[in-house]
Amino acid sequence: MKLISIFKLPRKKKDIYYADFSINGQKKRKSLKISTKDETVKKCNEYLKKWELKKEKLRFENNLF
Repeated sequence: MKLISIFKLPRKKKDIYYADFSINGQKKRKSLKISTKDETVKKCNEYLKKWELKKEKLRFENNLF
């Protein structure tokens, strides 16, 4: 999984940031529902870390069996 881009869509009340990720060659979009870019970058990093931990856990379990 890899981060492709972060962008915002203007709304009437407040802006919402979105992130595009590449998963196995497929593009996926995730709404982060955050209004500042700094918080968005932090949230993306957390999301990527969780994904990598989940991936490592699955790899470890497959090696056990």
